[in-house]
Amino acid sequence: MSVIHHLRSSLGLTLEQLSEYLQVPPSVITMSDSGRRNFPSSVSEKLNRLLTLLQTVQDNQKEKDVPKPISATVVKEVMHNTDWQLKKLQKKLQLMQRKYHQANNFLAIRQMMQAEANGDRLEYLWLEVIAADAETQLAANNLEQQTLLHLDIQVLQYKMGLLAAL
Repeated sequence: MSVIHHLRSSLGLTLEQLSEYLQVPPSVITMSDSGRRNFPSSVSEKLNRLLTLLQTVQDNQKEKDVPKPISATVVKEVMHNTDWQLKKLQKKLQLMQRKYHQANNFLAIRQMMQAEANGDRLEYLWLEVIAADAETQLAANNLEQQTLLHLDIQVLQYKMGLLAAL
């Protein structure tokens, strides 16, 4: 791979973009790259500067890519945050389950009261208003939502297990 091709591919530059930076026509770059022409010294200096900077960036990137051990303090903090999230989700799930069961209980009672059919108009209106709230609670706290929340809890529990193993 030629130096020009290496520079262009590493930096994502088009021939035109490189020619603008070097302040030469694209044809000069093409001819120099194929060995039919030498670059002027000012262009060679700019190329060398780009190559040096590219090498520095690549060396720095290699250092960053080496995984560093996780400190005990970081693990402890992440565990603390994960534990807090876990407790928060568990409370939310308990609340969802309670509201879901309350709504189901009320709707069952409503059905029984309607079956008795006293004919009390006020009681009927009260039942309908509360039933609308109960149906909203059922929709907001449905079993699918509870299952998704339960899965989130399991993921956090797994994460806690992995962190404890560090």
